[in-house]
Amino acid sequence: MRRNGLGVGVGEREIRVVLVRRSAIQWHSSESFAGVGALAPALRAVLSRAPRRPIGIHVTTVISPAWVQVKSLSGLPSIKPARLASQLVRENQQAFFLWKGTPALVADVQRQKTGAAWGAAFDREVIEGLTQAFREARMTIGCVAPAVVAVVAALPNQVVQWNDGDDRLDLEGDADGLRRLERISGDAPPPSATLPAALARLGDDAGRFLDAYAAAVAPAQLPLAWRLQSDEKRSRAWARVRLVATASALAAAAVFAAVGPGWRARSFGLAADRELARNRGVQIELARNESELRRVTQMLNRLESFRAERGKVTRILGQLAQSIPDSTALLTFRVDSVEGAFTAIAPHVADVLPELESVGDIVSPRIVGSVTREVFSGVHVERATFRFRRSRPASPARRAVAR
Repeated sequence: MRRNGLGVGVGEREIRVVLVRRSAIQWHSSESFAGVGALAPALRAVLSRAPRRPIGIHVTTVISPAWVQVKSLSGLPSIKPARLASQLVRENQQAFFLWKGTPALVADVQRQKTGAAWGAAFDREVIEGLTQAFREARMTIGCVAPAVVAVVAALPNQVVQWNDGDDRLDLEGDADGLRRLERISGDAPPPSATLPAALARLGDDAGRFLDAYAAAVAPAQLPLAWRLQSDEKRSRAWARVRLVATASALAAAAVFAAVGPGWRARSFGLAADRELARNRGVQIELARNESELRRVTQMLNRLESFRAERGKVTRILGQLAQSIPDSTALLTFRVDSVEGAFTAIAPHVADVLPELESVGDIVSPRIVGSVTREVFSGVHVERATFRFRRSRPASPARRAVAR
């Protein structure tokens, strides 16, 4: 949670503003309005009473459920990328949100870790009124978020019963978004969550200013937010500033590209000569370390050569398992660097021997000892011990001759 911030909560019939500094409420005020047409004048009026905003204070605006629909999109298919899911919801608003006669402004879909998808549809007239009011107040507001999202972010992992006008809601979630949003019928009880001490000091107004306080202390980036359009005049001015800055940077880069390499090479050469003069002893130590590393490298090469010649027992066992008939079972298996042996049972162990010829790492397989007959689980089987020699990898000289 942030320790400093200015929170603006747009309710159903009232605008509430809270200024938080060092985790304490420094100022709060409200202004009533009737209808969307009176929203902008009411916002300008309440902002005109606010103290001068200190540098670095972030402004966050949240709006009541009366002006934004927030719901779980249970019928949304799980598609990627996320922008495709958002585009699908925007083009099919009537299938996901309550249709009010005109298209709403649909925020990007939030896909949570649990797989649940949440969406928000903002009233277009309210967003346009807020945009105009903030422009006239010369305030930069990046985005507007639903109040319910800010409340659960400010009071995470708690059951919060919050009401604004005719909307009475039961909320639960955290900074990652909502987990539960249910409407409550009848008179809403006071918030069941433990309110922060700074907000509780407002007394009877604590519940009324909960959304504005949550906007002031909630994270700067809230889910389901709608980004406001910037002022065109200010955008053009900033575009000219960026153009001038870019041209200046390009001119400086061209000058540096012309004279920089020679100057840099000369400076680097002088610095290298001074460094070498100071580090003669380090050069001797480096040569000694290089000799030791060469010796260790040779030893590692010998170990790697020995490991390669030894072969991999797992590879032999895998080839053996693939080559023997399906009716054969291995009872024991032993192998070393020269030869190996295994005991197997099968209906006819003599059928196993021809299959071993196809294993490349096995040479001269044979049956040693006698073949015994046994009854295993009511089935007559034969037991035999097989012995083989391991193929040896060709030496470097023999490989060279083969080439």
